[in-house]
Amino acid sequence: MVAVLRALDAELGDKDFFGGDGEASFGYVDVAAAPFAAWFRVYERYGGFSVEAECPRLVAWAARCVARESVAGNVYAPDKVCELVELYKQRVLGQPSSDG
Repeated sequence: MVAVLRALDAELGDKDFFGGDGEASFGYVDVAAAPFAAWFRVYERYGGFSVEAECPRLVAWAARCVARESVAGNVYAPDKVCELVELYKQRVLGQPSSDG
């Protein structure tokens, strides 16, 4: 997973969005990738790495995306995604929560 995130971080570079700089450059790749930013906390929790330390530009991009009303109203909060994964582990895999 870290390799995929690093590749996205490298492709993004110093641009605001994958399409370039400025609000008008928010495009298809950003729309398609923005929902995955809600999973960053899950990646950190179960992958044992810091997304921000490994991919700081990608984390900054995610913050810019979520600041957009069109994105903020249409993606899950990271806490909810973590809850979903915990619920999956408990109900489907029969594994206890990692919180206790």
